[in-house]
Amino acid sequence: MKRRKYSQEFREEAIKMVIEEGHSAAEVERNLGMGAGLLGRWIRQLYARIAFLEKADPATKCGSRVL
Repeated sequence: MKRRKYSQEFREEAIKMVIEEGHSAAEVERNLGMGAGLLGRWIRQLYARIAFLEKADPATKCGSRVL
Protein backbone atom coordinates (compact mmCIF):
# COMPACT_ATOMS: atom_id res chain seq x y z
CA MET A 1 0.00 0.00 0.00
CA LYS A 2 1.34 3.44 -0.95
CA ARG A 3 1.88 6.12 1.63
CA ARG A 4 -0.52 8.99 1.26
CA LYS A 5 0.86 12.53 1.10
CA TYR A 6 -1.08 15.38 2.67
CA SER A 7 -0.75 19.01 1.61
CA GLN A 8 0.32 21.66 4.11
CA GLU A 9 -3.15 23.21 3.84
CA PHE A 10 -4.80 19.86 4.69
CA ARG A 11 -2.53 19.43 7.70
CA GLU A 12 -3.25 22.94 8.98
CA GLU A 13 -7.01 22.49 8.65
CA ALA A 14 -6.92 19.12 10.43
CA ILE A 15 -4.86 20.58 13.28
CA LYS A 16 -7.27 23.55 13.56
CA MET A 17 -10.18 21.14 13.98
CA VAL A 18 -8.48 19.76 17.08
CA ILE A 19 -6.87 22.86 18.60
CA GLU A 20 -9.42 25.57 17.77
CA GLU A 21 -12.69 23.67 17.36
CA GLY A 22 -12.16 21.16 20.16
CA HIS A 23 -12.66 17.92 18.24
CA SER A 24 -10.63 14.90 19.33
CA ALA A 25 -7.71 13.88 17.14
CA ALA A 26 -9.19 10.38 16.75
CA GLU A 27 -12.52 11.83 15.59
CA VAL A 28 -10.86 14.07 12.99
CA GLU A 29 -8.68 11.19 11.78
CA ARG A 30 -11.75 8.98 11.30
CA ASN A 31 -13.74 11.72 9.55
CA LEU A 32 -10.89 12.54 7.17
CA GLY A 33 -9.86 8.93 6.53
CA MET A 34 -6.43 9.33 8.08
CA GLY A 35 -4.35 6.69 9.80
CA ALA A 36 -4.66 6.41 13.58
CA GLY A 37 -2.13 8.54 15.44
CA LEU A 38 -1.01 10.63 12.47
CA LEU A 39 -2.79 13.82 13.50
CA GLY A 40 -1.55 13.48 17.07
CA ARG A 41 1.99 13.27 15.72
CA TRP A 42 1.50 16.44 13.64
CA ILE A 43 0.19 18.29 16.71
CA ARG A 44 3.14 17.13 18.87
CA GLN A 45 5.54 18.29 16.13
CA LEU A 46 3.81 21.67 15.99
CA TYR A 47 4.08 22.18 19.76
CA ALA A 48 7.74 21.07 19.69
CA ARG A 49 8.45 23.61 16.94
CA ILE A 50 6.72 26.37 18.91
CA ALA A 51 8.65 25.49 22.09
CA PHE A 52 11.92 25.52 20.15
CA LEU A 53 11.17 28.94 18.65
CA GLU A 54 10.18 30.39 22.02
CA LYS A 55 13.36 29.02 23.59
CA ALA A 56 15.53 30.36 20.76
CA ASP A 57 13.88 33.80 20.79
CA PRO A 58 11.82 34.72 23.88
CA ALA A 59 10.09 37.48 21.87
CA THR A 60 8.52 34.75 19.74
CA LYS A 61 5.08 33.60 20.82
CA CYS A 62 3.18 30.85 18.98
CA GLY A 63 5.29 31.28 15.87
CA SER A 64 4.76 35.03 15.49
CA ARG A 65 6.69 37.99 16.84
CA VAL A 66 5.26 39.97 19.68
CA LEU A 67 5.96 43.69 19.39
